[in-house]
Amino acid sequence: MNKINNYLITLLSALLFSCAPYADTHLSASSVPTKIIPIQKNVSKEASYIKAPDTDGEHYRTQEGYHYAYSCDVIHELATKEANVEICDIDPVVMTITKWPETEVIYISKGSVLIEDKFGDTRKFKEGDMLVLPQGFEGKWIQKEKLTKIIVRHPLYWTE
Repeated sequence: MNKINNYLITLLSALLFSCAPYADTHLSASSVPTKIIPIQKNVSKEASYIKAPDTDGEHYRTQEGYHYAYSCDVIHELATKEANVEICDIDPVVMTITKWPETEVIYISKGSVLIEDKFGDTRKFKEGDMLVLPQGFEGKWIQKEKLTKIIVRHPLYWTE
């Protein structure tokens, strides 16, 4: 757990400081948050329901009759559009993942998922667990129930 905590601190620090070089050109005083941003516990009813393609040809392919569908609320996004924090409801899905394009720091709020990496290491994550799905990850995401996750994503690949 210490490795994950250290990685999380490093990743979050990198996200926070990644906007520093752009302070003069991309960020104005009005775009820098000056208040604490609470994270809601549920996805809002107004969030768009997205039915993603069953494959994007490069990063994932769904399996076993499942489809990739979700609803997300963006809680905060850097002004540079490089990273964000979201809460998402993900319908049950089984996917083969290749070359995952983002690093995701994930907190499981509800549900569970079984993740198998390309080396055969399989781990189950459930409510209250936290993990890092690194950019470039290859393996399998096996989720047989609805899942709610709070995530920090960087660099942003999908922007819908």
